Amino acid sequence: MLINGWNAGRLPAQMYHGNYGLMRGNSPPGIAAQTKVLSNPSLAMVMQPVRLVTPDGIQLAVGGGGAFTAVADSKVTVNLAIGPVYRFQLSQIPNEGLKQLYPSVELLGRLHPPQGLELDFPIEIVIDKEDIDHALEGRMVTKVIYLEDSQVAMPHRHQQGKQPVLDISSREDPMRAAETMGRPLAILRLGSRVPTLDASDSGFGFHSPMPVILPEASPQNELGPIQRLPNELPESKLLESELPKSFGR
Repeated sequence: MLINGWNAGRLPAQMYHGNYGLMRGNSPPGIAAQTKVLSNPSLAMVMQPVRLVTPDGIQLAVGGGGAFTAVADSKVTVNLAIGPVYRFQLSQIPNEGLKQLYPSVELLGRLHPPQGLELDFPIEIVIDKEDIDHALEGRMVTKVIYLEDSQVAMPHRHQQGKQPVLDISSREDPMRAAETMGRPLAILRLGSRVPTLDASDSGFGFHSPMPVILPEASPQNELGPIQRLPNELPESKLLESELPKSFGR
């Protein structure tokens, strides 16, 4: 589930584990992730698969190491670490061909699927047409993706390629809203800011390394085939809940 707030944020969902105190949705990129790692050092640089999904036809590029690497249209699955902030590039936007957007993603937590099924349970972050329209209008879209608490979950049917979203106002904090619904996992920020010199500038990319691009799950079923990730992923535990949701805009 997502919580959205104009000039504030949106959130996606997955269990409530207490208040995050200093972590706020309107903090500068990286502050929330660093606060989370300081409170739980065992999470530092833990790897988690993340799938970024955009409307059909949009060209995605993954940033890191001072460069952008183009990938297949509309979606990409990457292995991200908890702590750093990662930059992506959206181009070939319908009716806005020459314009580009540069969303950022920071991880606050991870999922715990059965060992060997890590690729079947990525944290999914969906950027929809409404998000892009708001960004092109000069607004700031913030999505906080969270793991839904089964005790307060709202009944809904999950549709492939879509993510339930709860919009909030600019006066509300999307992180606080997400905490009432579950455990925040990631923050997506999408605005109209572009680099002043070169999009490959390492400062604009938060000095983050290029993430590993992962294979997509088989379309034969929604969960995909059983696949194993490289050994750098920590040993997995039991699956905590279902798929992420978010709050935002």
